[in-house]
Amino acid sequence: MKRYVVCMLIMVTAAAVHHGCSKKSSGEEESRASSPVVEVRVAPVTRGDVEETIVAEGTTDAVRKEKIVSPIAGTAIVVNGIVGSPVHAGDTVAVIRSRESEAAIEGAKMLVEAAKTEAQKEEARRSFHLAVSSQSVAAARSTSDGIIAARAVNKGELVTEGAELFTITDLSSIYFAASVPLRDLSKVRVGEICRVTFSSNPGAAIPAKIVTIDPSADPQSQSVRAHLAFGRLEPGERAIMKTDMFGTACIVTGMHRGVLLVPRSALLRNDETNETTVVVVTSDSLAVTIPVTAGTFGDSLVEVASPALHEGQLVIVEGNYGLPDSTRVRVTALEKP
Repeated sequence: MKRYVVCMLIMVTAAAVHHGCSKKSSGEEESRASSPVVEVRVAPVTRGDVEETIVAEGTTDAVRKEKIVSPIAGTAIVVNGIVGSPVHAGDTVAVIRSRESEAAIEGAKMLVEAAKTEAQKEEARRSFHLAVSSQSVAAARSTSDGIIAARAVNKGELVTEGAELFTITDLSSIYFAASVPLRDLSKVRVGEICRVTFSSNPGAAIPAKIVTIDPSADPQSQSVRAHLAFGRLEPGERAIMKTDMFGTACIVTGMHRGVLLVPRSALLRNDETNETTVVVVTSDSLAVTIPVTAGTFGDSLVEVASPALHEGQLVIVEGNYGLPDSTRVRVTALEKP
């Protein structure tokens, strides 16, 4: 009888344990099934080359600028061209009548106005024609091809000898003056390749190279000016090229080859711990955070290093911020590398 009771107790206990385990397993499956799924966009980890660059802001200027001045003191009786007009070497941009000739002509005009008799009028007219025919004038001419960048005189105005009349800029001599921060100066060398972009044409990067570096620094901005010469410009690029245009130079100082690359948007930075991470998607669609070391930043990709990261792995580029580990995710889009 005792043996029977003991057996019954064992069977009841085993059934209860089995029922409890089955209920727990079912609850876990239900919980997993009801957990939210986060939709994300991903991109593959790639291997390739990335340029090491320095970004420097600056403006354009021209090597060849001609200041056309008045050869004599007098009155501007001819003024040709406005700002933006093209000129060629030898073109007359202004004609100046000397002060003496101006006085003689003005005196003859007064005689014509004051004459009463026909004889007086005839004499005054001869004096006026003589003053005009014998006037002393001097032409101001351009010595180079270019564009009128500034005009400081109008017809009929008095000018002094040596007064600035026009500024002619040779747009083919335009260069870019980049302000390189002193902290980056040790990486910059004459001859290095650069790309310059302007807000007037943001989609185009114009190739250039460093030709000179100033020997002195600007103490206020803590920078040094590097002069960049443009290569052969396309017609569209040359058409937009002006002086005093603000732009940004990307100076290539080195190349990292065969490194792991991820999109910039894949990086997450914790300012409190100074840790950089990416979130990868596992084969069973779970999000896993991996610490990485960020290296050189390219235009859209950044170099990363981590023993847990490999080429072809999927990293989340949208939906990764604040995503807890082991969250189940659904990939809605795969971006091209």
